[in-house]
Amino acid sequence: QEKMDYMILGKSRNCVFVPSEHPFAKRRSISVEELSKENLIIMGNNSMNTGYQYYMNLCRKNGFEPQVAVQGDSISCIEYYLRCNKGVFLSMQAVFDYEVEGIVGVPVEEMEDHLIYLVWNRNRESRGLDNLLEFAGNKLFQ
Repeated sequence: QEKMDYMILGKSRNCVFVPSEHPFAKRRSISVEELSKENLIIMGNNSMNTGYQYYMNLCRKNGFEPQVAVQGDSISCIEYYLRCNKGVFLSMQAVFDYEVEGIVGVPVEEMEDHLIYLVWNRNRESRGLDNLLEFAGNKLFQ
């Protein structure tokens, strides 16, 4: 018997986030190859960061080595670097899934959408977990 259970919370597009004055900001979408001349802002760079590995490998599979300009350790750092025109940031749209004045998310054509999951241990009893699952279920299935 599997020990883990999950609930799909939603789906999120992969985007490149840019300052509103960047040439990509007015586009409907871009291709991965167009990122080859851009400086990237990254969130962490260790081998355990799956997002970092995913985006770095994506660039390499499209024939270029990513040019990393700066590294942020939080979304507020990333937002600051974007506002200072330090580069562009690849991530799921859900990261900036709110109005951020001066920052625009542009979908990347070759990248698939990501499902966002809530995962938990099925064999663990917890009132807090039960409340969270009930809340999430009510929000998702209204």
